[in-house]
Amino acid sequence: MGMAVLNYNLAWRMDVELPQFPPPLMIVVQEYRAQAPLPSYYQLYPQPADIEVRFQRQTEWLIHHQTHIRCIWDRDYEAHQP
Repeated sequence: MGMAVLNYNLAWRMDVELPQFPPPLMIVVQEYRAQAPLPSYYQLYPQPADIEVRFQRQTEWLIHHQTHIRCIWDRDYEAHQP
């Protein structure tokens, strides 16, 4: 059944002719798809606003990490100066 659902979902996403399965298998595929609906395009792929927020968080974390490392290096440097 897994391959049947995969093929059906792939055809659905690509907007091509849906595969023809024997009636008992088609019933099972439809029941499964009713329980686990196919996510929309916007749920599958991040949108620009979401990506900007993610990169902003990553940039803030990186700057925080770099600052922390610089402080450690500065302390070590000062500790070893005559």
